Amino acid sequence: MFTNRVLWVLALSGSLGWAAGVQAAEVKFYTQRKQGELVRVRPVFRADRPGCHTFPLARDVHRVAVLGFKRCTLYNARKCEPGSELRARWKHKEKTTTTELTEGSRWYLAARGNVAVRAWNCAQ
Repeated sequence: MFTNRVLWVLALSGSLGWAAGVQAAEVKFYTQRKQGELVRVRPVFRADRPGCHTFPLARDVHRVAVLGFKRCTLYNARKCEPGSELRARWKHKEKTTTTELTEGSRWYLAARGNVAVRAWNCAQ
């Protein structure tokens, strides 16, 4: 009974992450259609879990959003093979590319069109 009251007080005060509305970690992938429209790639299983994950088939990706993860790396080979890392650029730093995508929603793999992504690896 006492435990329930403590949890209730913590929830009301916002001391618990779920009570404060903290967003869960997730990586989101978007493909670009011929008209330039961005469409979210679905379904993406295990996009909310850290570690290496492989798409069953290569997915065409134009933009990536990294939410709640410290960093993510994308690969054009299965099982996050070293040497197959894909480079992305942050929207406002168009001359600089990196293989480590930090938290943010404006990571672009190509100026126009899509790039084949086979796997991703995210860390918290």
